[in-house]
Amino acid sequence: MWPIRRNYVAKPDARNVLKSKEINMYTFCIFTAVSSFANCGFTPLNINMQPFRKNWVLLLLVIPQILAGNTLFSPLLRLCVWVLGKVSGKAEYAYILQHPGETGYKHLHVRRNSVYIVLSVTGLIVLQVMFICSFEWNSESLEGMNWLQKLVGLLFQSVNTRQAGESILDISTLSPPTLLLFAVIMYLPSDASFVTANADNQPLTHKKTNSISRALWRNFTVNKLLCLAVFTFLACITERKSISADPLNFSIFSIVFEIIRQVHILAKFLCAHNRNYD
Repeated sequence: MWPIRRNYVAKPDARNVLKSKEINMYTFCIFTAVSSFANCGFTPLNINMQPFRKNWVLLLLVIPQILAGNTLFSPLLRLCVWVLGKVSGKAEYAYILQHPGETGYKHLHVRRNSVYIVLSVTGLIVLQVMFICSFEWNSESLEGMNWLQKLVGLLFQSVNTRQAGESILDISTLSPPTLLLFAVIMYLPSDASFVTANADNQPLTHKKTNSISRALWRNFTVNKLLCLAVFTFLACITERKSISADPLNFSIFSIVFEIIRQVHILAKFLCAHNRNYD
């Protein structure tokens, strides 16, 4: 809360916004900190975080709280237990880490799953930032912001897609491909991982250690919906100029329809080829 007060609310423009709404500074700091960690998405302002979109320091301070309260809660919980074990030296903490299933707390995963969750969260955030930057960098919602404010603001917006829901932009002004991306990302659960570990509740010391590359390739699972989503995003990126210039012929529905049709044709061709080969 105190870093938010020093770096965010203490600025003159931020104080003016709070004064105009007759909101106490300490109330705003406490409310924002709790709401961000609990992923409520509430702010005392009726326009969410839009008045503070240029305060990139505050956005960087709020991002870790949002992640710690949602998608990175399980890995950070395991990290806390590991630190307590190192500090206290008690064997109970090591047993908890080796047998997370026996604790009855489902949010505590084994080490490999925790690493995969961190990688998946990081990858999704980077994907969103790259996608939104390619579509919304010169949009009206980001006017008056320098490159650093835009980058941090879009990072903040990408983090909030799966978490708190706080927004520095007017969502209605975003392009259809960006809204489609948000819809797909929002559908994913907080502990979703694109790399699954075939781990059980056995002690970690009894598990065979494999190279990272082999483990990733062996445990990597991709479903059909994920493939369609990836192809759709790539098509939207390559055809973003056509989508803006000719939205009638290059709509999101037409792109998705064409991708599904081509995937279906390719699947039929591969099936026929395999039967002929057999």
